[in-house]
Amino acid sequence: MLERGLNALSMSPVSEDVRELMFSVKSKQGTNISRSFDGLNDPRNLELSIKFANASGMISQSCLCITHSKIHTVDYYISLAKKFIELGTKEIAIKDMAGIGRPSSLGKIVKGIKNYSPNTIVQYHAVTPGKIDRRVLPRRVGFGRGRQTGLSIGVVGRGKT
Repeated sequence: MLERGLNALSMSPVSEDVRELMFSVKSKQGTNISRSFDGLNDPRNLELSIKFANASGMISQSCLCITHSKIHTVDYYISLAKKFIELGTKEIAIKDMAGIGRPSSLGKIVKGIKNYSPNTIVQYHAVTPGKIDRRVLPRRVGFGRGRQTGLSIGVVGRGKT
């Protein structure tokens, strides 16, 4: 389930009790992973998402929304992942919707997360084609792909329809 933090599944804020009910219902319907993101990368906006996902028996996966600016550094994203892990998230997703993540920076982010929390699964998710070769990132980090090793890479291309 892709969940927008304070907005839940909608495009405007949803009350806390409705969000909690949503996690409970989605879990009972068989959804077992909740990928939660906040476009501002504010952990306060995902705190309840992590809590509700864990309480409902789902796997909480929190997103690092990749962008470029003077403050959005490798250390910034590693620190953000640490905050999510401290809040109880079980997995981290690197959400690169514009395809602007550089393999060397992404590799350093993954390596920093894995050094802090070796058992935390890290996924890379992008929607742009060709930016990241599925073979590059694991080599930069120093391990293979798949849930067993803790790195999963999903790139969705915009091919011909």
